[in-house]
Amino acid sequence: MGLSISGSNNFIKQDTIDSATLALNIVDYEHHEIHSGSHYFWEDFFTRDNTQNIDICIQTPDNTKWTHFIWVLSSTLGSEIKFYEGSDITFNGNDLTAYNNNRNSSNISNWVNFQEGATINSVGTLLAQSQLGTSSNPNQGLPGDGSRNREIILKQNTVYLLSITSLNNNNIITLLFEWYEHTNKI
Repeated sequence: MGLSISGSNNFIKQDTIDSATLALNIVDYEHHEIHSGSHYFWEDFFTRDNTQNIDICIQTPDNTKWTHFIWVLSSTLGSEIKFYEGSDITFNGNDLTAYNNNRNSSNISNWVNFQEGATINSVGTLLAQSQLGTSSNPNQGLPGDGSRNREIILKQNTVYLLSITSLNNNNIITLLFEWYEHTNKI
């Protein structure tokens, strides 16, 4: 049984078909963005005491190359996470470095600002919140993991704040941001 696709713009290259099973060898779109050099990541960890924050601020550019964004967080004890849009931020904190997932690419993220510890004048609109782990007994709090594994397409020319509050002393909080930048074709 042969494979046929009609139309002048539709084709399957021979090397995309597995010779043993005739299965199509494909990658999902996000994986494609890694290969094309427009997929980025940042990962770090922080130690915070009870009620101390980690505030990560992002400013997207005023163009149509939109950010498709996810995050993964973990804490050795309890933490509360809040994600805001339209924040009023004075970018006077510590610059963070985004890395290209394709280490052979010289492309860099188009984010205007990406900082930890900037001055927060107002938080903006709360889009998402969650609690990780427990804090009912600070000596025996439980670890937690959380993520936004469905991408959110960030609005252009907008400031975002991801704020994590530790609910225990000596809490190690690990953060992973992943995103690709894409201009819609239509």
